[in-house]
Amino acid sequence: MAIVNQSRSYLVLTFICVTFGFLAAQNDTLFFTHSSVWEEDRYPNVQGSPYFFEEFVVATITRRDGFAFTDMMVNLNGYEKAFEVREEDRYITLEDLWYRKIEVRADKNPSLENDVIFMQDLHPSYKAKFSEVIYKGKNLTLINDFHVEISEKTVQNVGKAETFERFIKINTYRLIKDGKISLLRPKKDAFANALGKEKELSKFLKANKIKKLTDKENARKVMEWYDTL
Repeated sequence: MAIVNQSRSYLVLTFICVTFGFLAAQNDTLFFTHSSVWEEDRYPNVQGSPYFFEEFVVATITRRDGFAFTDMMVNLNGYEKAFEVREEDRYITLEDLWYRKIEVRADKNPSLENDVIFMQDLHPSYKAKFSEVIYKGKNLTLINDFHVEISEKTVQNVGKAETFERFIKINTYRLIKDGKISLLRPKKDAFANALGKEKELSKFLKANKIKKLTDKENARKVMEWYDTL
C-alpha cells in the first residue's frame, strides 16, 4: 500500500509540474510564497549568520520548464531551509517545487573562487529538494546538504545566568553511487571505504597535497580522479 501511495504522490507531483510548466511559459515572473520587507537584523538575539554565502550573490534561477531568471540576488538561509531572493528593500522565499537549478558563477561574483551549483532531483530521495553539487560525473555524484542550527550556551555573569545563542553551520556530504545514496564523512578512511582503491587514493592525496576533505574543492578533485579510473 505504501508503494502505491508513493507512486500516486509522484504522479501527482509530475502532473503539477507539467501543468505549471505550461502555464508558466506565459509568465516570466518568479513564483513565490510571500514578499516581505528586508530587515538587516532579522535575528537580533542570535550571533552569526544563517546564510550559505557571506552576502547575497548574483545567480541564475532555472524553472522546471527550462525558463531562466538571470542576475537575481540570491542566498540560501540554512536555518529557514529556503532560498531567498532579494531586490532592494524586499525579499521573497522561493517555492522549491517550481525550480530545478540555481547557478552561482564565480565570474559574476568576485568574492567566489569557484562556481556553486544547487540542483534538485539528483536522487529519488531528493525529489523537490535542493542540494549543493560538489561533483557530478558519469559514475558518481557528490552533494552537500547545508543546514543551520542554533546552539545555546549559558554562562554565569556576577551570579546571574545569561544564555547566548549562535548559528552553527553544518555541511553534510552524501555520495550517490550505483543508484544508492549514502552519508560520506569528510575523512580519508571514509572516502577509501566508499570508493575503494585505498592505496591509489593515498597516493593521489599525497601527490596532490590534499589533507582536508572538508574543503569542497579537495573533495571534488578526489571524485574527479576516481571517475577517470
